[in-house]
Amino acid sequence: MNFYRQSADGKTAQIYITGDITGYPWPELGEASATSVLDQIKGLDVEEIEVHLDSLGGSVKEAWGIYSALKQHKAKVIAYADGFVASAALYPFMAGDERKASPLSAFYLHEVMTGADGYAEDLRKAADQAEKMTEIGISVFEAVGMDREQVRRMMAEETWLDPEEAKSLGIVTEILEAKEGEPRQSLRREIAARMRGEQKQHQQQEKKSLLQLCENIHF
Repeated sequence: MNFYRQSADGKTAQIYITGDITGYPWPELGEASATSVLDQIKGLDVEEIEVHLDSLGGSVKEAWGIYSALKQHKAKVIAYADGFVASAALYPFMAGDERKASPLSAFYLHEVMTGADGYAEDLRKAADQAEKMTEIGISVFEAVGMDREQVRRMMAEETWLDPEEAKSLGIVTEILEAKEGEPRQSLRREIAARMRGEQKQHQQQEKKSLLQLCENIHF
């Protein structure tokens, strides 16, 4: 299934990103890259571009490229959070002139992740580079009115947000009305609380793994 569609009247284009954001995408899996999105929208003469997202993220390089391609297009961009908008997937979402969230959606912020090997100085350089990329990414959130230090803190704490929290921060501009049969407010909050609990447990496991790793380092 192609991740791109255009309405019958030709006035609206729709992009669906429901998989990873990667430099080597499989469109059949809902994946996308900066090049695949750019190829679909360049020269496109439409009034609106709808970007539907349900993605756990992926490459920050590709996500920034998608953000820039959407921002530079003359059409109005409306971004939809159809489910998870996590990690790098936040950047295409933030490209929306309007950013609408499903009642059953969740947003996840964290610092840029990287991997490195080598000597201590190599690892320090990699850490410095990751911090630099995080600082660059924060500017996207500043553009919608968020405080830089607040965003930095939320990323450091690996923060999950429900639609109401995201709207209060300016990440979301509108929460779509729940249709009959969709989760109610109390259930959405329960889901968000469960996500936070699972994230905390994951962080504790990571700390334990790091301690185990240190125990195995020999000089």
